[in-house]
Amino acid sequence: MSVIKDFAPSLKHSVDRININEDYEPNNCKWATQEEQSNNTRSNKFITLNGKTQTYSQWERELNLRKGTISQRKIQSGWTDKDCLNSIIKRGDS
Repeated sequence: MSVIKDFAPSLKHSVDRININEDYEPNNCKWATQEEQSNNTRSNKFITLNGKTQTYSQWERELNLRKGTISQRKIQSGWTDKDCLNSIIKRGDS
């Protein structure tokens, strides 16, 4: 077993950067699952609603929406991210 696997919380964890704009240094690293690492990339788009910030994918999982629903509605409607998310919550779409 490798040294990293001996210290990781589980076999599903690997080293990830806390701040993606900084280097892999001891005070900028954490153990994270693949899902957590996928949410910690520069290419993600975020929406903040009522003080809660999540990626489009996280909001879609939370609201039980198909993947890509938020992006599709935003592009088709031309609404802001916040307006798009508010309309999904208010209408209860899925």
